[in-house]
This record gives sequence, C-alpha cells and structure tokens, in this order.
Amino acid sequence: MRMFLQTEEEARIHELREEASHKMTVVRSNIQPLHSQIVAMEGTIRTIERGLRVDDTSFLLQADALKSRAQHRLPEDPKQLTGVMIDVGKYLGNLRFNVWSKMKDEVSYSPVILNPNTAHRQMCLSQDLTSVSCGPQLDPNESLHSHSERMAQHRSVLSCEGFSSGSHSWDVDIGKNKVWALGVITKDAQGKANLQSGLWMLRFCGGKLTAFSPSCPPDGGQVLPLKDWLQRVRVHLDWDKGKLSFTDPDNNAVIHTFTHTFTDELFPYINTWSGIPLRIVPLKASVTVG
Repeated sequence: MRMFLQTEEEARIHELREEASHKMTVVRSNIQPLHSQIVAMEGTIRTIERGLRVDDTSFLLQADALKSRAQHRLPEDPKQLTGVMIDVGKYLGNLRFNVWSKMKDEVSYSPVILNPNTAHRQMCLSQDLTSVSCGPQLDPNESLHSHSERMAQHRSVLSCEGFSSGSHSWDVDIGKNKVWALGVITKDAQGKANLQSGLWMLRFCGGKLTAFSPSCPPDGGQVLPLKDWLQRVRVHLDWDKGKLSFTDPDNNAVIHTFTHTFTDELFPYINTWSGIPLRIVPLKASVTVG
C-alpha cells in the first residue's frame, strides 16, 4: 500500500509539472512579442532624449529622423490569456476518493481469515492467513506450543471469526488438491474428542465426496455423486435459516445442503492432508457513491 501511494504521488506531481511547463511555454510565447516591442520603444525614447540634449544645429538636421522614430507604433493592448491557470481542482478535488478508487484495484478482501492458533501442528499457513496446506510428518516428541485452541485430531484450521447470525459466503480454491474437507464447526466441538458432534463438512478423499454432520452414524457419512472435478467450492452459511450449502461457483450447481437449527457460534473449517494449498478466494473491493 505504501508503494502504491508513493507511485500515485509521483504520478500526480509529474502530471502537475508537465501542465505547469506547458502553460509557462504558452505564457512566454505571448510575452515575447510584447517584450520586443517594449525594447524597441525604449530605444526610441533614449534616441529622442539624446537628440534633445544636443546643443548645436545638428539637432535640426536630425529632426525628421527623430520625428519618424517618435511616431513608432506603441505596443497594442495585449490580449488577455485564457487557460493558463493551473487546474487546481483536477489535482486536489475529491483527492481521497480518487486515490481510493484506484487503490481498490490493488487491494482485495478475504471473507475468511484463518486462525493460526487453531492450526494443527502439521498445517502450514500463508503469511496473509488465507491459504493452508499440510506439511511433512512431525516428530511426535517435537513440541509446538500445544494449547486448547489448537486442532489436535484433524489436520485442519479454523477461521478467526465465528458467525452466530446472518448470511455468509466464502469460496475456496481447491486446485489439484485431492484430500480436503470444508465446512463449519462449533467452538464447543473443537475441544471434544468427537469433533463430529459439532461439525458439518464436505470431504473429498479417495476420489469420493462425502457429507458429514452431527446426525450422521459413527461409521460414516453420506456419499454424494460427483460428475466433474471441483476446482472451487462455495460455502454459504445462512445461520438464521439454518442452512449450510455447498455449490460449484463455476456453474452454480448445488453440491449439498445441510439443514439444522443452529444455536451455537459456527467457525469456518478447512482440512487437508495434501501439500497443495487450499486458498480462500479474495473478493474485489468496490467503491460506490450514494
């Protein structure tokens, strides 16, 4: 952002200097003829003054020449120049809004930010906390700040923010990842031995797509038909209406929908055993004028 603002400042200053240089050239081109006429007129005045100071009769011999010079045309009234003032409004008018309008093309907004404090020991998060992959197997004896928030069973990570009302959507870029799970989980289930007691998720593993929820039997979930390879998955949570939907944003096809009367705060949940990252798709910022 700092680099963008610096570049924008330099571009505006350069444009201002270009305009100032052009208008100074226009002013000089109009002043130059006047300057030449003024210099000629001053020369005529000095000539007449010298002639008037002559004491002998030579002044009379020069009278006709002096008269001719004295009748030199004075400079005409200069025409008023237009369009030579700097367009201040162009550079300072709505300055913050105009810069923000350009900045929106440089920035993005992530609807979900992953919480590193909840990441399983093998999870590798990107610096901007919007993508996650599974790292190599760790030494069981290696310590890694174990605490109650960290996911211990599933190789997964939760979001920083939970939802207890309203409607929320986020897209996840799957790419070529072949082992993944997406969904939502309650905070209470996070610390339990049986995560499925508060977990609604869609899992892809071994070429099969399976839906899991707290109401599923312990021995497995519901296997779903899968026609095409999923490149992206849209997760849509309508907490108030009790719906959690998964769709393919490329064709808007509904993959699966859970219905439940939610009572607890729900956190977006991402799980993978693959080194290929799962990435939250950023949203483009927009600027509107009311």
